Amino acid sequence: MDDGSLRTYAGYRVRYDDSRGPTKGGIRFHPSASVDEVQSLAFWMTFKCAVLGLPFGGGKGGVAVDPKELSQLELERLSRGYIDRIADFIGPEIDIPAPDVYTNELVMGWMMDQYSVINRSITSGVITGKPLSMGGSAGRATATADGAFHVIQELVPRLRESGRLEDKPTEETSVAVQGFANAGAELAEQLDREGYRVVAVSDSRTALHAPEGLDVAELRRAKREDGELRAGSRSPTSSGCRTGRACSGRPRRSRTGCASACSPRRRRCGTSPRSSTPLAAWRPTSTPCGASARPSTRRDRRRSSAGPPSTRAATARRRAELPSRALCAPARRASARGTSSRAPGRNRCG
Repeated sequence: MDDGSLRTYAGYRVRYDDSRGPTKGGIRFHPSASVDEVQSLAFWMTFKCAVLGLPFGGGKGGVAVDPKELSQLELERLSRGYIDRIADFIGPEIDIPAPDVYTNELVMGWMMDQYSVINRSITSGVITGKPLSMGGSAGRATATADGAFHVIQELVPRLRESGRLEDKPTEETSVAVQGFANAGAELAEQLDREGYRVVAVSDSRTALHAPEGLDVAELRRAKREDGELRAGSRSPTSSGCRTGRACSGRPRRSRTGCASACSPRRRRCGTSPRSSTPLAAWRPTSTPCGASARPSTRRDRRRSSAGPPSTRAATARRRAELPSRALCAPARRASARGTSSRAPGRNRCG
């Protein structure tokens, strides 16, 4: 790991049947990956190739890991380490891995490079789904979504003719897509371009719904940049909410210009109102939720020795005033007893 520690993950590779030719199948990185799951997927891959008449058998692989918890360097070391373990069982004429859940062309590029290092020759045919610069195939990145899109285009007219789908214009046909990664996001965008109204999408952490249609292009941009879905809609009457956000019931305009019915995220208790800096870093006491986050008394303000840059200058000025205030204290106490302890010529304390 990046901190120098060693962590071990269980990895699997199954070749179910090679009677038709070299086995082929994806590699998935997912916490629930197991040998039973991988074997079942290799079984289905065998039949998929046979039904389409492809000269390949079925294989599948996986590693029980949550890649979202790894840095990019840790993910690269894991990918190369996986190939180190299975290098003797794969090859262009033996078994050809491919991308799957939470693996992409970057991971495939690392794996192909590692196999080439072990084999001491550039072997681009050992892996599919590589970048084009490493011998990948044009169209491979969108192939899964392309297939689903063509199936939908063929299926919808037949369902309408049989009466199992309401006969209405494409623009009024709503679509929901479960999964918003390599295949789901591309499929949603293709359907959106075709004129379908994409009203709901989801990934492993977030589900969005907008009856008037979501802005799929904006959702894909947010997913690429931030790694998560953000509410976006073409209509100010969107009713979609992100999981964990409180809803006010009134549509608002989000920072991205998209409509959302969710209220802004409430400020977390114990954080500065001007920034996300924890108040514990500059406040001597905690602030209850709903209370003011600023020091409420002069004594509290004097105790705020280390604060955000906006308050440090004021703190320094208050400290500079402390000596003069201390000189005034005896005079005030003496005045309370009916006498004065001011020295001749000394200015009265303010």
